[in-house]
Amino acid sequence: MLIFQLTSQAHLKYICNLELIIYKSFIATNSFNQKVNQVSIQNKLKYSKMSDKKKENKEINMSLLPNEDLQSSQVSTARSSFVSSNGKETTQGGEKSKEHTIINFSKFQKFNEEKTEMDVVEEDAFEKYNKIDKNKVFQKEIKIEYREKDEDKKGPNGGKQKKQKFEWKLYKKLLEYVMREKWLVFIIYSTLFISTASQTFIPYMVGQLLNEVTKTGSDTSVQSTSLIFLGLILITCFFGFFRAMYTNLLGNKVTMYLKRDIFDKFVGYDVAFFEKNKTGDLMSRLGRDVSTARAAVSFNSTMLLRNFLLCISNIIMLFVLSWKVTLSIIPIIPSYYLVTKYYSYKSKQIEKRISDINAASSELAEEVFSGIMTVKSFGQEEYEKKRFEKILQDEYVENRWSGILNAAFFTINNNFLANIGILIVLWYGGYIVVNSQDDLSSGDLASFILYSTSLATNSSAISYGLGAIISATGALERIFEMMQYNPSIKNDSGQEVATITGSVQFKDVTFSYPSNKVQVLHGINVSISPGDCVAFVGTSGSGKSTIIKLIERFYDATTGEVQLDDRNVKDIKISSLRKHIGLVSQEPMLFSGSVIDNIVYGVEKYTIEEVDKACAMAGVDEFLKDRTLFPKGYDTIVGERGTKLSGGQKQRVAIARALIKHPQILIFDEATSALDAESEYLVQQSIDSLIQNRTMTIVVIAHRLSTIKNCSKIIVMQQGKIVESGTHNELISHEGPYKALVERQLSHKI
Repeated sequence: MLIFQLTSQAHLKYICNLELIIYKSFIATNSFNQKVNQVSIQNKLKYSKMSDKKKENKEINMSLLPNEDLQSSQVSTARSSFVSSNGKETTQGGEKSKEHTIINFSKFQKFNEEKTEMDVVEEDAFEKYNKIDKNKVFQKEIKIEYREKDEDKKGPNGGKQKKQKFEWKLYKKLLEYVMREKWLVFIIYSTLFISTASQTFIPYMVGQLLNEVTKTGSDTSVQSTSLIFLGLILITCFFGFFRAMYTNLLGNKVTMYLKRDIFDKFVGYDVAFFEKNKTGDLMSRLGRDVSTARAAVSFNSTMLLRNFLLCISNIIMLFVLSWKVTLSIIPIIPSYYLVTKYYSYKSKQIEKRISDINAASSELAEEVFSGIMTVKSFGQEEYEKKRFEKILQDEYVENRWSGILNAAFFTINNNFLANIGILIVLWYGGYIVVNSQDDLSSGDLASFILYSTSLATNSSAISYGLGAIISATGALERIFEMMQYNPSIKNDSGQEVATITGSVQFKDVTFSYPSNKVQVLHGINVSISPGDCVAFVGTSGSGKSTIIKLIERFYDATTGEVQLDDRNVKDIKISSLRKHIGLVSQEPMLFSGSVIDNIVYGVEKYTIEEVDKACAMAGVDEFLKDRTLFPKGYDTIVGERGTKLSGGQKQRVAIARALIKHPQILIFDEATSALDAESEYLVQQSIDSLIQNRTMTIVVIAHRLSTIKNCSKIIVMQQGKIVESGTHNELISHEGPYKALVERQLSHKI
């Protein structure tokens, strides 16, 4: 056991170190030579409340500076504070007290009755940091987020989850996938029964062969017995081979079906689902959990049945040979059950923790690799390495406990209990043979030992198989939990709409995101006529992009209606709705493949003429002419997430992708805000051309006002409300929020 445990731990440590070396080498590639000696993190918390006449704002800035001499106990110690009536803060908890002038909350008492939910949230955050000594130095901690314990207790739709245990209903769902291949199942179980039956008589023939040798000594009888023995071995091997082969094939089929259904389900879910679940968790369902389920259905389930049948047949043969000796070893069998039950309980807990850790490591790696430029620009390679190393250490600890548990289980079951059974058989059976108290020959005793050994081995295998299947319960529960998610927006609901004119209406719409009940839109009423170009402008957080999400029906309005051609969007089938809408987002997602693959992504059929026209309108043809950078033209590979293209090029490809759909509504969501000046100019030319020569309704979300001067209507939003609307000339002609925005942009203040 000790050798097994040490070997297992050494192997786990080797794997963890290997993963860390690979991760570090990836992070360190082309890293900065200089080290960043100071990291300043500014956490701005705003307490704001607006009335018709008054508005109060206050910001708190907290700098977190690395300090190697700071003790960990200091990090966890926070000074208590209170606000005095004269606006002074007295800090307590150290040897001295000192006062700081801080914001006086008495100014805000008159607004208490008018506070919204957002105000309460912001005030709580304000109070939290107001109680911390502003001059206190903090050491940045290495933080890793695993799946929340409270989340583990929740069911697929947020309800309380039952205590995890072996549940047949989960395996019934898994069996539905298995029974898609009925012929494979028939072949597997047919070969299993034949190979098991032939294997049952092998120990008996060993005893008969010994009896022939010791009693008769006849060559003929020995040879005939040996031939029967050989036949049983060949039958067992032949049918055992096909059982194993087709079992593996069945496992591959089930894996394919399960992964396909999981992916189909995930892709069909609403946006809220992906806000609630981390990418690492979703990848873990498709990867590790499916593999665990495959092992349960392909290998462990068939082997479990085989071992169970062998145990039954072994017990029968033991009673046939000597019921007295058999009764002496029967009490050992419950010991296998008790050991297995404890092993299954503990292994299930460890398996779940390991699964959560693996999901966290996948998520961290994906996050770091996708944001590698940010990591390097802040010089945080070492910090990210330490975070990943902490995950590996946690994984090593859990795997170490798993190794100890497995070593103890196999030692007790395979070594101790099995050998105790053999010892009883040898002692009591030998006593019977020597004293001739029963009709038990020496050959029968040999068969008895083989049967008892087989019984011990198969009982242990049953214990292990049950443990593996029970361990798979957690994986199956996580898989089917997510597959049972009930989206609020269903793809198959509503009616098909062949054509639309492009009119959009918001009727007294309010909205709150599911993950945050704070209301972000308040009584929105907007009417957009077919062929109009309407722009929504406002500062960040004013609710502009939420308007787009409601038009696309990524979310449904909390109250009120969003209408398309005087029809509630809830009554239109999702695929039909989005077929008529083209979206160009702030950071367009390009997929691995060629330029043309990305352009025609949203259509099933197209002609090269249509591609050429869309590219000309979007300005894609201009940069594709450069045969040095785009030697294959449309067939040039853009790289993962379009990494081989510049920001402006990606944006123009996204515009072409939207145009080739021939949408009746074209939406630009901050399409130029993330671009440099030159790229913005080129993309803006494409947008201006579309606005001036529009044959569709265009909705523009903009922060930079140069984007929307030519729009027929401009709607200004503040804090989720519409505060004014009109043309550019109308809004600029009088004092208002729009004119203030324009003046600030012209003076480069925003």
